[in-house]
Amino acid sequence: MKKRPLKPPRCVGCKTPVAAHHRAKRCWPCEVKRRRNPRNNANWRHGHASGGKLSGLYVSWYALKTRMFNPNWHGHQHYDGKGLECDPMWLTFEGFAADMKPTWFPKAHLHRRNSSYGYFKDNCVWMERGEHQRLHQRQQKELRSGQTSTALRV
Repeated sequence: MKKRPLKPPRCVGCKTPVAAHHRAKRCWPCEVKRRRNPRNNANWRHGHASGGKLSGLYVSWYALKTRMFNPNWHGHQHYDGKGLECDPMWLTFEGFAADMKPTWFPKAHLHRRNSSYGYFKDNCVWMERGEHQRLHQRQQKELRSGQTSTALRV
């Protein structure tokens, strides 16, 4: 039986022959095109990272997950350690964005209306940083004086 000569490997993109000594599946121009497409990047998930910068919405979600689920974070005892809960849909960025993106604005901070309840759609609003800090300081002052916590009415 006669051996057939091996066919040279071909690019999966454009079907041109690729050098046999390389284990590449694509020719160089097709490989460059594939690498430049962000949807082919293994880190592409949510579309909230462009030019190496993460969107404010994504950063807020990531900070929420850190506060709630990272026991090594310095303030963990004030969140999950205190028994606060998080909406199960918010464990993924897509679920968080579906609930909170419509009301989000640039440089917004996530605020819980009632600090005794966890992170749920009905208990969270977006606030500007200064407003958020003033409200937090007022609530801390009330807690130290023994008064009940002020709930935000929006």
